[in-house]
Amino acid sequence: MKRLPALPVEAHSKAAHHVTTFLMDKHHKHFSAELALPLRMIEVTLDHMVIVTGIIDSGCQVIIIHKVIWERLGTPMKHEQVMSMELANGQSNATMGMIPSICFSIGEVSLHCQVQVIKEAPSKCLLCLPFTCLASTKCQEFLDRSAHLLLTDPNTGASITVPTHAKQSCGDCPPPCNHQGDF
Repeated sequence: MKRLPALPVEAHSKAAHHVTTFLMDKHHKHFSAELALPLRMIEVTLDHMVIVTGIIDSGCQVIIIHKVIWERLGTPMKHEQVMSMELANGQSNATMGMIPSICFSIGEVSLHCQVQVIKEAPSKCLLCLPFTCLASTKCQEFLDRSAHLLLTDPNTGASITVPTHAKQSCGDCPPPCNHQGDF
């Protein structure tokens, strides 16, 4: 096995995914990317009262919470500001409306975000591009499949690093999951 000097010593002792290839009749082993990895999640507190697990999805353009979470918050929603959400499979869903500001707290970092509410979603909260941009999020991913997020409060400058945990595959999706159920 070829050792890569850029990797920390700890990474060499952890189980890494190896793929065997043959090149010009010589046997070589190298690190190779997984076919698919689960989405990452963190716990956040909404408006200092409801704790939810949010899926980090910087590929989605709006922050989304489930109707059940909105009802628990009791926050007014603007029904005239609905959006049509286009899913990865080409279908579309209309949101119920928009909440102008919810405080997302992770430790001493507080982020005030606009949120769309959706009736049917397999997750309670999607922390999407507006969230990751506002928090100047930096993600460090490791060979053991773990990841840490560095979040910064733009109003106070406070920063916090949090470990993430993997989203369990949806029951109907064979690995790799096509993520249609994530919206």
